Amino acid sequence: MYNKKLFFIIFLSIYFVILFISILIVPKIEKNNHTIFEEYYNEYLDKFVKENNEIKQSKKQVDVVFIGDSITVGFEYFKDYFSEYNCLYRGIGGDDTFRMYERLDVSLYQVKPKIVVLCIGGNNIYTMFENYIDIIISISKNLPDTKVII
Repeated sequence: MYNKKLFFIIFLSIYFVILFISILIVPKIEKNNHTIFEEYYNEYLDKFVKENNEIKQSKKQVDVVFIGDSITVGFEYFKDYFSEYNCLYRGIGGDDTFRMYERLDVSLYQVKPKIVVLCIGGNNIYTMFENYIDIIISISKNLPDTKVII
């Protein structure tokens, strides 16, 4: 028969070791993942700014901007289907409607497209509809002649 006191001491020791490790390691993992995402996100924003400057210098009219999350990133592979239009693909994987609202200037307003195709919300599905209203109002104020497709 085993000793209940010894079993309890071993169990508590293992429990506290796991707890201690999780307190020390898990926040660092989350911080690193957050930092990696921020760097990834900012790389896309820098790319958009560079494209915006090229468009401004060339004085080309942007016909369509596809804006959204990772699904929209994939739209770029279909650009041959839209070859008669000057399209921009402004998707960022992992994006949500909160962050997209904050990047509308870089993603849309600086290039003044004729049409905007919104394809976002899967990463924050429970709050996406209320954010869509804010996004659409902002687009209609800043780009009144631009058509919005959801």
